[in-house]
Amino acid sequence: MNTIETSKSNQMDHDTTSESSTVNTDENDDNLSLRPMSSLSSCKGAFGVTAAPPTQAGGRERLLSSSANEEATQDFLHAQRINPQDKTEYDSNAAGKQCFASTGLKRRSGMNNKTKRFVELTEEEKEKVESLVESHCNKIFSLKSPNKNNSSKHDSALFVLPPAETLLTGPEWKVERLQQHKRHLNQVKGEAERGEDMEHWTGHTFTVNPAVLVFNTVKEEANPEFISQAFLKFYEVLCQFPIVPRGELKFNSVHLCEAPGAFIVALNHYLKLHRPHAKWSWIGNTLHPHYEGSKASECISDDRIILHTLQNWAFGADGTGNITLRCCLEQIKERCQALGDDINLVTADGSIDCQSNPGEQESTTSRLHYCEVLAGLEILARGGNMVVKMFTFFESSSISLLYLLCCVFDEVHVVKPITSKLGNSEVYVVNLGYQGQGPIRRHLDRLLTAYCLNAECNAIFSQSQIPLEFQNSITKCGKYFMEHQVNAIQRNARLYKDPQGLEYASCDHLQQLVLDEFLKKNPIKFIDSSQRILDTDAKWDINVHPNFSKHKKWTACYARNGQEKKLQYLNDRLCELVDQYANRKNQRYLFYYGVDVILDGMKITKGKPFEFIGTSRFCFEKILTMYITYIESKQEILTSSEVLNVPENNEDTVLFLRDDGSDSINGQNILEQNRDTEDLIKSIKVDYPNCNFLLQSYPSYSSPPTSSCKGLEELYRIISSNAVSDGATIYLVNIPLLSRLQNSLFVVLSSCFETVELEQNLDHQIHTGILCPPVLKLKSLDASKVQDVVELLRDVGWSLEAAEKKGVMELMDALSLIRSVSHQVVCRYNAEMMLVWSSAVDAEVRDLKRHM
Repeated sequence: MNTIETSKSNQMDHDTTSESSTVNTDENDDNLSLRPMSSLSSCKGAFGVTAAPPTQAGGRERLLSSSANEEATQDFLHAQRINPQDKTEYDSNAAGKQCFASTGLKRRSGMNNKTKRFVELTEEEKEKVESLVESHCNKIFSLKSPNKNNSSKHDSALFVLPPAETLLTGPEWKVERLQQHKRHLNQVKGEAERGEDMEHWTGHTFTVNPAVLVFNTVKEEANPEFISQAFLKFYEVLCQFPIVPRGELKFNSVHLCEAPGAFIVALNHYLKLHRPHAKWSWIGNTLHPHYEGSKASECISDDRIILHTLQNWAFGADGTGNITLRCCLEQIKERCQALGDDINLVTADGSIDCQSNPGEQESTTSRLHYCEVLAGLEILARGGNMVVKMFTFFESSSISLLYLLCCVFDEVHVVKPITSKLGNSEVYVVNLGYQGQGPIRRHLDRLLTAYCLNAECNAIFSQSQIPLEFQNSITKCGKYFMEHQVNAIQRNARLYKDPQGLEYASCDHLQQLVLDEFLKKNPIKFIDSSQRILDTDAKWDINVHPNFSKHKKWTACYARNGQEKKLQYLNDRLCELVDQYANRKNQRYLFYYGVDVILDGMKITKGKPFEFIGTSRFCFEKILTMYITYIESKQEILTSSEVLNVPENNEDTVLFLRDDGSDSINGQNILEQNRDTEDLIKSIKVDYPNCNFLLQSYPSYSSPPTSSCKGLEELYRIISSNAVSDGATIYLVNIPLLSRLQNSLFVVLSSCFETVELEQNLDHQIHTGILCPPVLKLKSLDASKVQDVVELLRDVGWSLEAAEKKGVMELMDALSLIRSVSHQVVCRYNAEMMLVWSSAVDAEVRDLKRHM
């Protein structure tokens, strides 16, 4: 997908009261354990009629303990319809709610380790829950199918494309009934907003999700090599529709907007279980996770599948992977032709981050869906199938796209899989039996003239060109899925407000029935390790995604806050991360020996030039995002205040501080305007006397980190011009190594030194409050290697000339860099540098706020 798929939230923290509490807490465990029911009668009002109910403080529910007698306890059990004879224990779930669990009931291990209350439901209540299961597991609406119309003659009359020259000639239009549905849905979503309590709300919706058991159960019973919601959703679609024909010897698929690769893994798992004789080839496309010019909100950085299957991916001639660009589409078409066989399946799972305007998700993503569908029609073979993710169907752009699909496919079905989040708008449009490009070639050529994400585009069809019968069908379809979403949001809200009610208590029963239905409809089991796509485990790179248990996804919570709370939220996250990095004592001293083995096979790769870095494979992702968010907050404050003409200087100033006391500066001298850099130089000369330092000035904090290699180019000049003697040591300070090119050049140049050591200074910053970035110590220059490096760079075409450097993305492939011994050191260096820079922006922002 082209949007970050939210991972399962960590279990929420719990607060407990201390006075007269029956709660026994373990400081290393958020779970609460209380005494068995038999001992609760002597406790202060645990369940007595006069006891205070659980209250909320700081957004978390707290359990208050007070006196109660046995009779009151029995009254409570009776009111909640819990069998007093059951052997029960009291436990707190993720939101700190009171729950009971019967130890005599056998449950699947798929549920998270939080026990829940089991109740004795009446037959009427069981029937109600079972009806919910039926509704939840069968959300499908057929727009075109043999069973619906029962007449190919009817189809041929209803689904007829107008002349190609009439396409894209009129403005967008609206259907008032659908606009009413849109307003109603947005109103319900707005009422359910939790703002600052978003983390709590997200954890709650996960806990009460009817399909919550599926993930862990499938993980345990089938152990896919990569499991996510996307894996489960597409596996469902594969099982429910004839997407892969039986007896097919060759099967080729293309997967658009596919990161991180879950659809591909799901298809492989399905083929190995259900079509074991199929000879499968695939091509993937997505926004390139290693292209640093993309924003973190635009692409998925998870490259666990991509990194090991790069030969299967098409990122376009510009290296971005942007499917809305014609150069990317043309490369995909070329790759498909190179396969030499028909493309039998196209999937498209793209989306765009809509947090800033969630009520217009459909309009925001409409151009992306337009490009995805056209790309699919361009590469799919006659008789092939296509699966496209869409959202609501309230706008003419979606109606037109669906009508186009109905005109060129034999069957079109809209489905919301069991494992799709109930409260969101996503659905999958399953298109079966492509009628081929021949009859619609002129139409495709016409539509391709508007193939661009930012194109000012008219409606594909005018409203009069779409039969009224189809418009009515779309209205019913849009209403059908809107009502399901509204019901889900309102159910979540009810359960959030009333965690002690019967509806909440029956969640376990509902979740177990949904799990059983999923496994019945979508049988899945282990496949042999030799049948997997990867020959290695798809694990997170801990250098880019450290396992910080308390560092949760926070961007969604941040976006819904006002300016003051945003800044406080950022500051809280910054303090957490500084402490966490400073306390990782097992990684306090990192170094590696200079090596030149990985320099074999170096080559220049070019792509679309970019000025600013939005994402990086060489830094903890959330720290870089936090720094960029700080920059955006600063600009927001400056824009909203009278302080509009703050002098900014984006020029990188590189200083070479020699061990003999003589200094040279490459670039404009701005030290008088940059006090932080001036203070840093003074500090360095005190802490590291008589040393060679290559230092880059602090940025102006007006933009994200730049792609400039000026500091590394200066290092190249220094060692290639014999400016330092053999055996010299050079310290690098404040020189970012965030891009593939910066890393490539650094690895090449560092091979001329005996060792590279990382000196980390966050402790110093914490104790003194003085900004102190990490330092890379390049120890003991080997002059005999310098000439080899100079010749190597010249041979691959690297030059300091700006014209020749334009568009260079890397000097060695990303896999070599990530597997390099330098990777851990570089990731830690960049992360700590971004923390220091974030601290500086935080101070600036607070100063601006004080003077407003």
